[in-house]
Amino acid sequence: MAEVERERAEHPEKYESATGRQLRYRDEAEAAMLKECSNYVGFTRVLDHYVLTSDISVSNWTGSATIDFINKVGGVERTNLLFMCFEADHHCLVILDEAAMWNRLMKHEAEADGRQWSPR
Repeated sequence: MAEVERERAEHPEKYESATGRQLRYRDEAEAAMLKECSNYVGFTRVLDHYVLTSDISVSNWTGSATIDFINKVGGVERTNLLFMCFEADHHCLVILDEAAMWNRLMKHEAEADGRQWSPR
């Protein structure tokens, strides 16, 4: 019995319910996203953020954050960062979705020039 209790104490994620795991993943996703924001060069603060966790699959979760950062010449700029989530080793991890940010930039530039744009 003591061995089972020790295993539960060391690896609680193996024994939690599906609902408990989803709630923990949501908390982990938000914390990881804020941590990723702080890795942005020149980062000063997060103005707004969210993680869209309506899908049952963590790999379909996305997030967005609006941050302020110090640019190369010392001025303050604002940008929007996009994130994607995935599950690894019983935890939710978050990374910058650079492909989505690139697609958004290309679409914005095409619209400004009056062109149609669609991702490949």
